[in-house]
Amino acid sequence: MNWMSRINRGQTNIDFLKWWKRGLAVSAVLVIASIVSLTTRGLNLGIDFEGGVSWEVRAPGVSVEEARSELESVGEGQAKIQIVGSDILRVQGPESTPEHTIEVRQALADLAGTDVSEVSVSTVGASWGSDVTASAIRALIFFAIAILIYLSIRLEWRMAVAAVFAVVHDVLISVGVYSIFQFEVSPGTVIAFLTILGYSIYDTIVVDDKIKENEGLVGQSGRMTYGQMTSLSMNQVLLRSINTTVSSLLPVLSLLIVGAFIMGAVTLQE
Repeated sequence: MNWMSRINRGQTNIDFLKWWKRGLAVSAVLVIASIVSLTTRGLNLGIDFEGGVSWEVRAPGVSVEEARSELESVGEGQAKIQIVGSDILRVQGPESTPEHTIEVRQALADLAGTDVSEVSVSTVGASWGSDVTASAIRALIFFAIAILIYLSIRLEWRMAVAAVFAVVHDVLISVGVYSIFQFEVSPGTVIAFLTILGYSIYDTIVVDDKIKENEGLVGQSGRMTYGQMTSLSMNQVLLRSINTTVSSLLPVLSLLIVGAFIMGAVTLQE
């Protein structure tokens, strides 16, 4: 029987016990790196969280340095300037007066060699950004409480606590990546974190449910320890875990390849 057939039948014999210390070491390094980065560098919060004004214009051939030099004259030399996609120039700055917003808009139109109407402007109040942050934190807290209650009833409280720790672990490392590489955090990023949270808890529940189902094997055979039974359970649900990962990656890759690189959707390219 080849390895594909064994995975399909849940008959793989991977010794997860042999790898748990190495996995714990890698996990500890990632968690520590994430915590250190979050406490020292923080997150690169987007305009939706900090509030401010964003200007965008199609400016082929214009570099960040050229844009910064041009914006020095209107007091936005320290603004956050990005080239989104291949030719979209985005400038983000703090909240300003309508007159200053128009002034920057005109400067960008002159730089791009286009009409001022082609420069889009969006304004987000700082209070709205803080509301988004507070809502995201509340959602995470309510989710953790709901998971604790559900798993305590469905399985047992120790599995519920372990599941919450697993979710926090996965989300913390994901947020840490954004902190280390200073990727911009937007509302879409929060949705991505919540998606990771959902897949993480789903996979944890699948494994815990199989462990609960196999607990009787430990009492029936004195030769099988609880750790060995756990490893057996993980082997039995390995195919489901792989299918979950693949099925979640395929639509994301499709959106990126077709939407961003073929159709040129700027939002996806970000």
